[in-house]
Amino acid sequence: MAASNHTIETEEQISEILGNPDNNTVEKISDRLDDLAQDFIRSSTLVFVSTVDKDGKLDVSPKGDGPG
Repeated sequence: MAASNHTIETEEQISEILGNPDNNTVEKISDRLDDLAQDFIRSSTLVFVSTVDKDGKLDVSPKGDGPG
């Protein structure tokens, strides 16, 4: 597969491609991990940790090993 030269730089560009998330998805957005999320992560073998800086730049890092 050929590499793409397209860059998505705004939330609006993503919405043009994917549409808007439904309410169930929006309700899952949080600035902290609740007990349910923490339990889910504890039992997972792979988690993707995402952070955003003050300028809105994202970083995603996979973390994996045995559960816990």
